[in-house]
Amino acid sequence: MRATHPEKLIEHAVKGMIPHNRLGRAMITKLKVYAGAVHPHVAQQPEAITLLVTYSHGNSIRPLDAFLGTGRRKTSVARVRLVPGTGKIVINDRTIDEYLTVPNQRTIALQPLAETQNTGKF
Repeated sequence: MRATHPEKLIEHAVKGMIPHNRLGRAMITKLKVYAGAVHPHVAQQPEAITLLVTYSHGNSIRPLDAFLGTGRRKTSVARVRLVPGTGKIVINDRTIDEYLTVPNQRTIALQPLAETQNTGKF
């Protein structure tokens, strides 16, 4: 399914996130997902942006391509910053081997990078 119809994967994920009632069915009819950059919506032309990141060891600001994400559940907050580099993973100032001591936990944490073939790139 991922290779033949990648848009169906996104549609299925979004469908699971919306209410399962009349309103949800009306919302899902408005969802349009396209496999690739070509689509008929002229007004929607996304562009890549360059973020300015401040390093903690100095006051210099320089452009850096980074991906930022935030996840919240109840009172917990998880922030993720993916920066192009050598593949070294740091969690709370510790390496992934020090932070995640169970091998299965490391496998689960690295699975999104492996699925998208980005292991060693961030």
